[in-house]
Amino acid sequence: ADFHASYAAALRAYLAARGEDTLAVGHELGRRALQEQISILEIVENHSHLVDGPDSNIDTAAALQFLLQTLAALDVVTRGYLDGTKRYERQRARADDLADRDEFRTALVNSLQEGFFVADRTGAVTEINDAFADITGYGPDGLPYSRPHPWRAGEGASNERLARLLAQGTLQ
Repeated sequence: ADFHASYAAALRAYLAARGEDTLAVGHELGRRALQEQISILEIVENHSHLVDGPDSNIDTAAALQFLLQTLAALDVVTRGYLDGTKRYERQRARADDLADRDEFRTALVNSLQEGFFVADRTGAVTEINDAFADITGYGPDGLPYSRPHPWRAGEGASNERLARLLAQGTLQ
């Protein structure tokens, strides 16, 4: 009620003076409407009652200018919200697309019969496939594997393991 009384007084002042300073009051009222969470529909309805009243001799074109100035702040916020929503939708679609690609890539890598790993720039192994875990005995639970990698053995131990693999056909 206080907002609408202020709006009515400001509209009358603008219609009497029609100056930039009285028009600027409409913009401030729009900011106030945002703070007080007054809806656009409520503002337009109140404006309509003021302009279209039975005893009204108001210049509707000038009154419309005041209404538009009041709604400008609300329009900026609405556009910002809509732009933010569009950006969010684009980012969400991009994230979904990347998730689908990650699932496909993971399935593809795990289908390889050869051991496969991904290392970061320090040489730490950050991702492996199932075949790598089967071959080395080091699974995804221990990731990341920093250098020196735990599956590296000295040359003597490596030769012994190779001989056992060749003789038995399997190795733990």
